[in-house]
Amino acid sequence: MNNLFPVEKSLDITPETRPLTQTGSIQVYLQLAEPNLFVQGFEPHEYQERPPTILRGSLVLRVLKSSKIRNITLTFKGISKTEWPEGIPPKRQDYVEENDLLNHTWPFYNHANDHNQSGADIVKNSTTATNNSNDSNNINNTTTDPSQHFVFHPGDYIYNFEHAIPASTPESIDATFGSVSYSLNVMIERIGAFKSNIATTLPVRIIRAQSEESVEDSEPIAISRDWEDQLHYDIVIATKAIILNAYIPVAFKLVPLDKIKLHRIRIYLTENLEYYCRNKKVHRMEPVKKYLLLEHKAPPPPDLPPDADAKAKKMGNLLTSDGYDVTAKEFEFQVYVPQKLNNRQNLHPNTSYANIKAHHWIKICLRLSRLIDGKPKHYEISIDSPIHVLHPLCSHANTLLPAYASTLGNRSLPNFESTLSANVYKPENLDIELTSPQAQPVSPSFSPSTRPIHLIRRPSFEPPPFDADISPPPMRDL
Repeated sequence: MNNLFPVEKSLDITPETRPLTQTGSIQVYLQLAEPNLFVQGFEPHEYQERPPTILRGSLVLRVLKSSKIRNITLTFKGISKTEWPEGIPPKRQDYVEENDLLNHTWPFYNHANDHNQSGADIVKNSTTATNNSNDSNNINNTTTDPSQHFVFHPGDYIYNFEHAIPASTPESIDATFGSVSYSLNVMIERIGAFKSNIATTLPVRIIRAQSEESVEDSEPIAISRDWEDQLHYDIVIATKAIILNAYIPVAFKLVPLDKIKLHRIRIYLTENLEYYCRNKKVHRMEPVKKYLLLEHKAPPPPDLPPDADAKAKKMGNLLTSDGYDVTAKEFEFQVYVPQKLNNRQNLHPNTSYANIKAHHWIKICLRLSRLIDGKPKHYEISIDSPIHVLHPLCSHANTLLPAYASTLGNRSLPNFESTLSANVYKPENLDIELTSPQAQPVSPSFSPSTRPIHLIRRPSFEPPPFDADISPPPMRDL
């Protein structure tokens, strides 16, 4: 058992395990204790005092035929890259800037220093498995002459490794004109005129999650305003941080103050990407990307003739119950935020890296009209608020300890069709990591306290003032 790995994770190479690379005599495997590494905090004050994240795993060499090897090294590298199609000012001769973020090498074996052992932490052949022992005793290698090379006989040679990654390390990024990537690179130099070296790479993904002290995912965005003495609206967005490929609850309470029509409600997400290079002396910004996530339209007016044109059909009013009388209305929506849009474009999570900045805004648009001199005049109310977008794997199932008592019940979407039908994007299914109340559409059977409409109906959790209490009658009056 490898003490670097969790108890529930096996180190054994099964027949179904595919090697990273192989030749006729050697197969190479890289097994990580954690498939994804998480760092916490987006601001310096959030991650400066945090402990590092540990990259740990094992390099496994499965030798099929006796081989002589000169060197075995494993390198962990991190590279940031920004692209500048029009050239980097002022000379505009360079089009790419690359920076090394991390570079750490483990020299597992060197034939000049290890004459009679492989340097492996664990050596396994068909009958034995030994830890940190002289390999000449367990795979019948009797080489003692320093001029002779150690022979790797058939068996598994396991090299453990670990490395501390500071919390300030940039997360993995894949933006339009910039990227941050990490990888483990294996290099095996073999001895022999006709023996080629073996090289392979395993990508490593680092995901940035919110700090443990952050309250953004439990703090709502509340907006309460009047529009030109015509409409009062209360809008509550359930959280200030949303997870890609998950849902965000949004509630509306609309109170007309005059005769007014609300034709539609739209919810957008905008993405801003910025790039820097030359120690932040050169800056560029992509055009703002705007993605429609939800559209809720009013039904056509009830007295509309069958042959009415498309424009007339759009003149329905969401602020009526019967199509005629204007009244206050409440709406609840569960807005699905996908990572992939239109099968071509991807939303990128917020970043903390100084050279590649991604940030987002949620935008709500209300389409209104009112009569002026007998003619309808149209208006558009636009409400914008910054919002934090997180990687799909930043759900509570991955970042928090499990609850003592499960509140999920079955792992399926609740019946919330009335508020899901307005979504532009709909998931085929939810990953198991996203089956938590934080990431699902909210229903009373799942997490009743998180429905934002409750914050509109009861906007305060503070106790009532002392003078609001009605004292009981005196005893003599009873």
